[in-house]
Amino acid sequence: MTKDERIASLDGLRAIFGIGIVIYHVNSLFDSAFSLFLSAIYEYGGYFGNYIFFMISGLLISLRYKNRLLDGTCPFHLFIWKRLGRLYSIYALSNFAMILSGSVLVTCKRTCTTFLMIASGWFYGGDTPYNFPAWFLCILMICYILYYLVGKISSKFPAAYPFLCLALCLWGVVLEVMNWNIPFQYRICGEGYLNFFLGILLAERFEFTKNKAIELQRKSYVMFPFCRPFLYITFALAFLIGLSDLPGDLRWWITLICAGLIMVSLSDGMFAQFLSIRIFQILDKSSLFYI
Repeated sequence: MTKDERIASLDGLRAIFGIGIVIYHVNSLFDSAFSLFLSAIYEYGGYFGNYIFFMISGLLISLRYKNRLLDGTCPFHLFIWKRLGRLYSIYALSNFAMILSGSVLVTCKRTCTTFLMIASGWFYGGDTPYNFPAWFLCILMICYILYYLVGKISSKFPAAYPFLCLALCLWGVVLEVMNWNIPFQYRICGEGYLNFFLGILLAERFEFTKNKAIELQRKSYVMFPFCRPFLYITFALAFLIGLSDLPGDLRWWITLICAGLIMVSLSDGMFAQFLSIRIFQILDKSSLFYI
């Protein structure tokens, strides 16, 4: 999205989770002395960070490109080139740095799949990117391609758009549950598909109007009055019995919490104002996730 069209509260939310996922990975490498005080981030930061990045990416890409895809005014090469232009240089440099460090096993296959950004979508196991935390960028590129295909199909059949997005969202659930070892259909691919296309479905609830954040917040408050009570109840349960002890699979709780946080960031004026402070905006603009 352009500078004027961005939603500051979502940028702030993404910056906070960006900090969390960095702390999560740093701790896993260096066994941080702050583990006791930041155990929640260390234990769940990876899940929360990945899920919310995919979800916000789907929401923003839909707000920005849906109409252009449906009316056929966004060619594939421009759509993908803009995504690559923002992500690829830092992604490639970080992987190249890992190769130079001598700390990873370098193979021809792994090098090819890494720099083609298909490492996590084609070969799993030892063939993840050399900079392992960057795996989600490989999946994100697959999500972009799938979304473009949804847009092209929907340009001929507009009514199919939400159903195709829902189908891919549910397919992500299937992949997470079944955990198949199939190229482009791994469990981590399902993680991306589920949350990315859930973000697109959330975007369908809004009629985004440029520079009218207050109107957007009012609409979302009317449409999602359950978000804040759900979050409060979930956080209370997590505090009382522990997040990992919530009934069912923890991943589904995290997906619901992330969706709720996004809705609250759009509907709660005080929360949105907090997320919009300058330091969070600076952190977000300096990250890989400035879409």
